[in-house]
Formats: sequence, C-alpha cells, structure tokens
Amino acid sequence: ELFAAQVRGTLLKDDSKPFYEQPTLGRSMKENVFFPGSKMPWPEFVRQATGKELTAKYFADEVKP
Repeated sequence: ELFAAQVRGTLLKDDSKPFYEQPTLGRSMKENVFFPGSKMPWPEFVRQATGKELTAKYFADEVKP
C-alpha cells in the first residue's frame, strides 16, 4: 500500500484531472512499473518507478484528515 500511494503521489501529478484523462499516465505506468517487473531488487525498482526511495509520506498524506 505504501508503494501504491507513492505511485499515485508521483505519477498522478495533475490533480485537476482524473487519472483516466491523463494521456501520459498509461505510458509512465507501462515504462516505469509494469515493464521492469521483477528485473531488479525492490528498493531499486521503487526508486526507478517513482524517483524516490520508498516512504510512508504519500500514504500518510492520503489518510490524514
């Protein structure tokens, strides 16, 4: 769930539009999340997919009132 929140926080940069109206999102997901798959260690994969090490910041931002 931490990774999912981080992906949402870093790849869904345009908050004014729903994700399905962001044409570059699918390409970003394919290139950065789905294509690499399990070809690298998890910490490296998270950094490549989101540009940052895994953090609870994005999850906390989603659940705080």
